[in-house]
Amino acid sequence: MFGLRTYRRLVSLLQSGALLGPTLPYIVTRVLTIFHYLFGLGGAAPNYEHIRQRYLGTVFREEGLSLLRTAASFGIQMHFFFVCVKMKPGHLKRCGKKAFAIAISSVIVPYLLLNELKKVFKVEDDYTIEGIGFYTSVDYINVIISISSFPVVGSILAELRLLNTELGRLTMSTSLIADLGSSFYVVVYTIVTVSRNMHLGVLEAASKMVGYVFLLAFLFSVFQPWIRWIVRRTPKGGRVWEGHVIMVILVVIAMGAFSDSFLSSHWEASVYLGLLVPDGPPLGTALIERGEFIPAELLVPLTYLIAGRWIDFTSFIHPRMSIALLLYMFAGYTVKTLAAMVPAIYFNMPVRNAALLGLMLSFTGVVQIASCMGFADAYIGSPILEPEAYAALIVSGVCITAISSSLVAIFYDPLSSDHVMGCRTVQHLMPQAELRLVAPMLNEDPVPHVLNLLEASSADEQTPICVYVLHLVELMGRATSTIIAHKNRKGQLDAHQMDRLHNVFINYEQTKKGIVAVQPFTAVSPYKSMQHDICSLSIEKNVHFVVVPYPRKELGANPELHQATRSIISNVLTQVGTNLSNDGLF
Repeated sequence: MFGLRTYRRLVSLLQSGALLGPTLPYIVTRVLTIFHYLFGLGGAAPNYEHIRQRYLGTVFREEGLSLLRTAASFGIQMHFFFVCVKMKPGHLKRCGKKAFAIAISSVIVPYLLLNELKKVFKVEDDYTIEGIGFYTSVDYINVIISISSFPVVGSILAELRLLNTELGRLTMSTSLIADLGSSFYVVVYTIVTVSRNMHLGVLEAASKMVGYVFLLAFLFSVFQPWIRWIVRRTPKGGRVWEGHVIMVILVVIAMGAFSDSFLSSHWEASVYLGLLVPDGPPLGTALIERGEFIPAELLVPLTYLIAGRWIDFTSFIHPRMSIALLLYMFAGYTVKTLAAMVPAIYFNMPVRNAALLGLMLSFTGVVQIASCMGFADAYIGSPILEPEAYAALIVSGVCITAISSSLVAIFYDPLSSDHVMGCRTVQHLMPQAELRLVAPMLNEDPVPHVLNLLEASSADEQTPICVYVLHLVELMGRATSTIIAHKNRKGQLDAHQMDRLHNVFINYEQTKKGIVAVQPFTAVSPYKSMQHDICSLSIEKNVHFVVVPYPRKELGANPELHQATRSIISNVLTQVGTNLSNDGLF
């Protein structure tokens, strides 16, 4: 976990915020009190409440806090929009029964069990639980534990370099299903609960319903046709006009203000807007490249800092209840892991991988922290979560992710070769057997060299060659990696997303009919983990030779590509050839 840049920063910012908050004057008071009694200083001992009020009144002034809260809210709103731009609800059609079964089990089972377990908390006459807050806060805690946040899971898997592994893709599909389903439930539950418990008037409840109707009308009558028009107007391979990008971001900001006034939360409209923007190029990639940096690198960390500032360790006046809440949450995450394991094992997944899948679905991050901040926000007038319960939630969430990510990093090796039997090299190839090789390429530069290699192999009808051409595309403007096969089992080509690189080899196959067979693939994944696609394809197809064009640092190659190539050479169980040509970066 401490190897993850995002979580190192998250923990440091939470710690900084906690120390800058009420905890700092408490520590100063204790130190001054010790000096007061050790050196026999005259007068009264330092008063904590006096020091606390002067410190908070000086460092955290009301106008400054208001500005920080506004910036953090804007950062969360834009962050959720960009995260949803990378998502594609259409991916649900490609998710199999396994992903749906794991998602349903990992959400419903822990929620129902925690709903029964919450009876151990005693509800007072004023509908509150001592040390936790309003009794409905336990229901929201159950939802936080049960859901698997798609953006949080995706960001941590990307840093662990597991996004394009078999288990990583299954985890992303499962979390996408769980996130969309639970989000719909939370919206409905929030409207009903808030309307019932906050005693909204008829006009206020009606305004929320009218707000949702207006939002749906705007989304499908105005925003979606406009987005499609922008995509159609952009030439293939061209860049989206800067004005369109700015206008889309301005619409998101305006709808955020509308959402804050008429919907359940200020970021809700941003989520729906992001889901309607097509992922990848041209528009999705342009929005991510030009608009994601400031929210992700400046405003979201500010949210962590504010979240840490709300952690007040001096508010732990009910330690037994805080410990009980921590145990309650750890029990929930344990049940969640087991609930994900059962259907995974039913679908013939190894127990070890099933356990790691459950741990991946337990990752927490900015979504859970933002939810906790909303429940404990004293500025909304009636927070439903006590400060000590809020601190327990934040601490337990960080600890759960620390444990889960560390176990996944230690025990999951996607390039493990324990299950591969026998030798698969050119040396061990049987006479008159088909030679299979993988040729991964980022661009068209290595194509002539690979064709020259095929010509030099002197293949004939008795010793044919099968070439798996893998076009590597960097993952940009998307959250999920994918590998696309452009030829089905019947040998029929699917020209969708094929390019000139594939067409060159298809034409070569036609000239060498019966001698050379070409299987075109496209892998969309991050640079730093592209070796997983190459190695998994080599193992799956039982290839004997991998041609890896070597990235030359002196020619400006990406360092991540150089590291990926070295990983291929050290992990793949076949012979590896490297192309050291001077005219190709990869």
